[in-house]
Amino acid sequence: MNAKQILAVGISVVLVVLALAAYRIAATPGQLAGVVSRDYKWTLDKVAGMVTNWGGDKVTVHVQGDSLGVKPIGELALAKIRVRSIVNYLDTRHLSTKRIIAHEAFDVKIGWDMNSDIAIVVHPATHTVVISAARPRILSVTHADEKPCILLSEDGVLNKLTPEDMVQVQNQLENGARASGDLREGANTAIDGFRRYFTALFQMEGYAVTFDFTGTNSLYIPPPAVPLETSP
Repeated sequence: MNAKQILAVGISVVLVVLALAAYRIAATPGQLAGVVSRDYKWTLDKVAGMVTNWGGDKVTVHVQGDSLGVKPIGELALAKIRVRSIVNYLDTRHLSTKRIIAHEAFDVKIGWDMNSDIAIVVHPATHTVVISAARPRILSVTHADEKPCILLSEDGVLNKLTPEDMVQVQNQLENGARASGDLREGANTAIDGFRRYFTALFQMEGYAVTFDFTGTNSLYIPPPAVPLETSP
């Protein structure tokens, strides 16, 4: 607002407040000046509040969280590896190219789903245990940085960057973390930890443990669930 508009608003607000004051105490015009002088704090507070509400910007956000369900899980995470994903995002349209270069660190947990990836067969007669396990899988990928580090953000002449481009970059960063070649080291670490964990668990009961891992030590898509079995 310009100066004239501000002055007009101020005068209007004062008139409204004076009317409210008169109504508040049912005063006659002759009594109103004395009332305002005695109750000036109430009058000034009303003026300040009305001016603030008249010209002030206000944003209200209400956030609500709903539970979509809870179910039990059984995951055995035996390795966590931190990887850094780097993306060079290019989008060319109408001979105009926009570009984002970004990187972000992620923590990747590697292990097994106890309900579907591991089968344990116990032989009480021979005091032996055979544990069959699928290759370790990625259990979770979490952000190690608060947000991606943007090294370059560049509009094209006609092709401008939009929020959707940043969403694509974030998805590509996470996919890059999941596909990192460094995860093989984490898979080997998880398998070593798996052997030590179950060997110690059953040796306390005097059982010898034999392990059978499916395929190589690379990450994989798990097979259907295998139930726990016990044979005589």
